[in-house]
Amino acid sequence: MKSSLKPTIIKISIAFILIVALMTYFSGQIDNYLLPHVTKTLGGDGTLKYHLHTDTVVERPPASKAYALPIDFPVGDIAVREGSSVSKGERLLQYDAQEYAATKKTLGENVERLESEQEKLYTEYTTAKDKLSAQSAMDALQETHAALEAAQETYDNFVSRFDSEGWLLAGKDMEIASVSAGIGATVPEGTALFYYAADPSALQIRFTCDPALGELIFTNSKITIRVPLRSDEGEPVYRKGSAVIIEKKSTQNGVECTAEIKDVKLEDGETMPTYGDPVIIETEFESRQYAHIVMKSAIHDESYVYVITKNPDEKRYVYQVPVSIIAENEFYAAVDMTAESLPLVLTSSKALEDGQRVIVDD
Repeated sequence: MKSSLKPTIIKISIAFILIVALMTYFSGQIDNYLLPHVTKTLGGDGTLKYHLHTDTVVERPPASKAYALPIDFPVGDIAVREGSSVSKGERLLQYDAQEYAATKKTLGENVERLESEQEKLYTEYTTAKDKLSAQSAMDALQETHAALEAAQETYDNFVSRFDSEGWLLAGKDMEIASVSAGIGATVPEGTALFYYAADPSALQIRFTCDPALGELIFTNSKITIRVPLRSDEGEPVYRKGSAVIIEKKSTQNGVECTAEIKDVKLEDGETMPTYGDPVIIETEFESRQYAHIVMKSAIHDESYVYVITKNPDEKRYVYQVPVSIIAENEFYAAVDMTAESLPLVLTSSKALEDGQRVIVDD
């Protein structure tokens, strides 16, 4: 009797094992189909320069201003002379025709090269397998993105200043005070091509910042200021406005920036400040440590991210963690957040919920 039961017990055991295996397999298949599939990303620490707060005074502009470009200028021809009055859009000096085409092509190719490199680094970052690789890719991505922005600005400034034949065009009405360039000469970048009469009513400010901060400020950049507006009714009141950087140069004390006051709205009875009046500069440029840099696609509603955790059952779950965005650009954001060491959800095949189980596609 006992010997006849043994094969039956063995068969039942084998059947049970097969059933458990099939249930486990199909359970995994069902989970694989029903649960959201997510990809993960890792953040990194960094430093952001973002605040400048200083005092200065209103200054009288010089009698004439230098007109210079941030590139070398081989002069092919000159259409103006001392005393010439030109209107916006009129020709000033011609960039050597052959050099103009070559320079435009080189600047454009540099932008395309950096765009391609940026896309490649972005892919490397989003597909990184470990934190070290992700941080390395992010560092390179930040550096390349900054270089691309500078290259694009250089290209845009170059193209917008010239007509199709390489003639430099006047950006506004002006009276030429003197021409320092000569036909056939190459004027170095930053050196005056000519001087034009300054607007006697223009108001300027000048301030000095450290070299690292100076790298963040470009000509034509706007800074936020507060100026004292004078009124017949009493003491001056400070009103918010802006100033546009028209020149910056390196000195022994740092980078000296000159800016023209713009965008100050006057009400009835108010007048602009006069020379020597104090001006407060308030612009986001100070060095600050922040907790995390993350890809913007990992942030939901600009307020939270999903972190990925592994529970004791070895299954993966996601939980919402609030974040506060300090600064951002096209690809990534600097945020204050907790749980810095945990991986974050970068993409998901389905909408996520707090505490939901997921499958991580490594």
